[in-house]
Amino acid sequence: MPSRLLHPRFRSGPRPPGVPRAALVWALVPVLVLLVVWQQASVDRLGVRLEKEKDRARQLQSQVNALSLEANRLSSLGQVESRATRELGLVRPSTDQIVDLVFSPEDQDGHPRFGSLVTEANAGIRTPGKPR
Repeated sequence: MPSRLLHPRFRSGPRPPGVPRAALVWALVPVLVLLVVWQQASVDRLGVRLEKEKDRARQLQSQVNALSLEANRLSSLGQVESRATRELGLVRPSTDQIVDLVFSPEDQDGHPRFGSLVTEANAGIRTPGKPR
């Protein structure tokens, strides 16, 4: 039992000075309440921000869908042909026309020079019965 006598609870004499438990509780409770309120406010702010971002994502997805639909409509062959005819004045060659493309001469190896191919290409139209 000697260890029991060494325990502060069983010692006789004056107790060392300390902070009363009631004062400690009254000091910590407001701090804990503030922490809980702050945490809840942070969660609410993040919830509002998340909803705004979801709305923005829905708007962007709607725009992507609309642009994709427009791109598909404009890239259809019928639409391309009608715009080429209407806006550029291009006409489809008739069956009695032959389109000759004249390219620049080949290099020493017999391969066409691709670097300047487009700038030097020339298109001419001839009818089958008439030589050039």
